[in-house]
Amino acid sequence: MKNLLIGIISLFFLLSSVSCEKETSDYIKDLKSIKKVSENDVEARFSASTTYTSSTDYIYFTDESAGDDITSWYWDFGDGSYSTEQNPYHRYRYESGYMTVSLTVSNSTNSDTETKTDYIYIY
Repeated sequence: MKNLLIGIISLFFLLSSVSCEKETSDYIKDLKSIKKVSENDVEARFSASTTYTSSTDYIYFTDESAGDDITSWYWDFGDGSYSTEQNPYHRYRYESGYMTVSLTVSNSTNSDTETKTDYIYIY
């Protein structure tokens, strides 16, 4: 962890002395978004092709999880449906309103869940 912090600080000073198109504050934002995932850890992350759609359209979900050797995915779409595919698609046929979506990822030693409350709006 100490080496990671030293590396980030060194990068900050290097970038602050270089003239370029990006503002230093943009680099700081980028550095703050970096998360280190330790060996054997997993971190669930996902996105959707849209977060606002009709009940006739499919939504494509993308696993963006980090970590070593992820072996299982469990998606809960918030309407009683689920999937164990890595990158599923789903249609909210009989639902309207906001849907909460969760993804749980696992490897042989750890698991993690990301939940996005009211993530999808179905009209």
